[in-house]
Amino acid sequence: MRYHRMTGKSTLWIPGTDHAGIATQTKVEAKVKADEGKTRFDYGRVDFLEKVWEFALNNRAIIIAQTKSM
Repeated sequence: MRYHRMTGKSTLWIPGTDHAGIATQTKVEAKVKADEGKTRFDYGRVDFLEKVWEFALNNRAIIIAQTKSM
């Protein structure tokens, strides 16, 4: 979309969220590494998933506000 807009074409960007959660997972992994010195592999799947959901719910308002500002 950005490329076509830069070339002067009319474009339509429909914002959305990361359905796969890759950006959120990466952010949580970095936070856990900085705070606890652990990796996702130090947790079980269920425990790490809980951390990801907690992060997403705590930051939901920020994510929505950023999307609206775009």
